[in-house]
Amino acid sequence: MKKRLVSLLQLGIGIGLVAFLFHRMDNKADLLSALQAIASNWPYLAGAILAFLGCILLCTWRWRLILAAHDMELPVWRTLELYFIGQFFNAFMFGSIGGDLVKVFFVANAIPHKRTEAMTTVFIDRLMGLLALITLIGAILIIRFRFFLRYPETRTVMAFMIAIVLATAGGLIIVFRRNVFEHWAFFRRLEQNTALGKTIRRVYDAFHTCFTHKGLLKKLLAVSLANHILIIVAALLLGLGLNIRTVHSPTDLPPPVQIAAEFGNYLTVFPI
Repeated sequence: MKKRLVSLLQLGIGIGLVAFLFHRMDNKADLLSALQAIASNWPYLAGAILAFLGCILLCTWRWRLILAAHDMELPVWRTLELYFIGQFFNAFMFGSIGGDLVKVFFVANAIPHKRTEAMTTVFIDRLMGLLALITLIGAILIIRFRFFLRYPETRTVMAFMIAIVLATAGGLIIVFRRNVFEHWAFFRRLEQNTALGKTIRRVYDAFHTCFTHKGLLKKLLAVSLANHILIIVAALLLGLGLNIRTVHSPTDLPPPVQIAAEFGNYLTVFPI
């Protein structure tokens, strides 16, 4: 009985927060118009929801892989629950990393004997998603090179993204190619002489475990890439449900071909 009351209270608080946020919105009319449009095209909405649910499941699996690599374990449902909680706070409160901070709090309490490493896995998880995104952007820049050369705005974007890809690759090679605590005297002294240095070493080792484990790294990047593709699919389906079409999508082709062209355009610009 007590668990049911707590669950009902949590549900009520969640609904109340969403209602409060809706009440504070300035563009309610636009939102209602969008909701009416998507309701009339509900199969697209259903597909987008399923795609986004797939994203949450993939991210949960990715986090569990990272935890397992550090000999830590959380129940499947608890991991999934924390991801949903984190997603709520990312979307509605505290900004894009608010959910990460909430997950850090919960996972630190759930795995107290490896508190530092457990907290670090949340940021490793986020970094793996970012690395996969940068990898996807690099591939898109190569495939759609002519498109990005076509306009001054896209040329600027391409130059900026190339710089990010190169800087990321160079930074990872420098920091993780060799263990800096074993090869750089500064870091050895830092670890030996300060409590902060010992904590930094534990955080670094957690990252180093993932970046030097080739099989794990490939698996994490593959799961992350699949996650990004599903996010783009969800955005595409929502766009179609809202009757939004991209500028260069042809209109004289069969619907499946049009949708494929739309996906190509979403895939080009959405990750960037």
